Amino acid sequence: MMLSLRAAGILRAGPATARAAQLRKLASVRAKCRPRKLSSAATSASPVPFAVAFDIDGVLVRGGNQIPGAGRVLEYLVEAQSNPNVARRVPFVFLTNGGGCMEDAKAHEMSDVFFPELPVPIRPSQVMLSHTPMKSLLPLYKDKQILALGSKDYAAVCRAYGFQHVVTVEDVLHAHPELYPFKTYHKRHDLHTDPFAAVFILHDPVDWAPEIQVLCDVFEGGRLVGENPASSGKHSHIPIYSSNSDLVFSSGYAVPRLAQGAFLAAWEAVYRACYGGKGIEINRFGKPWESSYRHAEKMLVHEARLLGLTGEDLPPHKPHEHKHYPIQRVYAVGDNPLSDVDGANRADGHHCEWVSILVETGVYKEGMPHAAKHVVADVTEAFRLILELEGYEI
Repeated sequence: MMLSLRAAGILRAGPATARAAQLRKLASVRAKCRPRKLSSAATSASPVPFAVAFDIDGVLVRGGNQIPGAGRVLEYLVEAQSNPNVARRVPFVFLTNGGGCMEDAKAHEMSDVFFPELPVPIRPSQVMLSHTPMKSLLPLYKDKQILALGSKDYAAVCRAYGFQHVVTVEDVLHAHPELYPFKTYHKRHDLHTDPFAAVFILHDPVDWAPEIQVLCDVFEGGRLVGENPASSGKHSHIPIYSSNSDLVFSSGYAVPRLAQGAFLAAWEAVYRACYGGKGIEINRFGKPWESSYRHAEKMLVHEARLLGLTGEDLPPHKPHEHKHYPIQRVYAVGDNPLSDVDGANRADGHHCEWVSILVETGVYKEGMPHAAKHVVADVTEAFRLILELEGYEI
């Protein structure tokens, strides 16, 4: 079926009055959004042709502001969800390596950026932060003491996910000020006598010196250096779980800024240099790792069900068997060759087809090495390409 891109609305700006009416319609659509009755055109034998997974920083926003054209793309997608023509409804989610907040907070932030004048919430179920898949660790660590590192509301996020004994570096240094005598820390939460069972890094740490020191101190055996019983000999390393491997990210500054992956690289270098550390293993979440893309697929199937495009949950099936998968293709639009592109390429063909599209409005600049299937200027051109590949008239 050939559909006109201009008729679909992505090329039409419209007068202010028409735009206001359109936004009121969007508000009504999103406020009433609930699982739709399965369309007669959507059956278990007819998978959704395509869906879209957008990165956020460097693709849709930069420095907290919209990247030109991004708002029109999202408005089109939201409006299309109420279209009686099934072919116009497109499941989409946000797949970001950002974090340090809850998914609903990020959804509200995105709504404020793109729909500031109207209550048109982007659903929390459409937002996957770098640490969202770490909820899967709850059965292992719900009642265990964990050391959490990060910034923003990272500790509150851990507790909201259900982890009951979350301790921060600040908590440790308040209880043991001799570990890092250069700052005074205020008490927040009590430390238990049990050793730490794991370390969670949920967002970019910002106070590297004390954080690197405490992480070195607890990494071996889960207790602070000097607290391990002398008779116990060598201690195994406790697991480290990191939500983001990106070395840099795109911000409002002209040059990308250091990110969580840079902190991990610095800590590993210090640990090896000062303690002779060997065999360091870090359990990684976020892009480009498989757990994030499996989680994103579940989110997209959920969105397809909300739109009445499929009646299926994720079916039990083996990897590389796509015949009964609810979604045929996912277009991943990102700005980072090492996370967005690499992750989509790794996910491609496992459950469904993933198509990597690299934009030039963030980390990636012309001439940098990449393995993207497509490279375009910005998110507007990325969406134009998607519609063209899916048979829309341009």
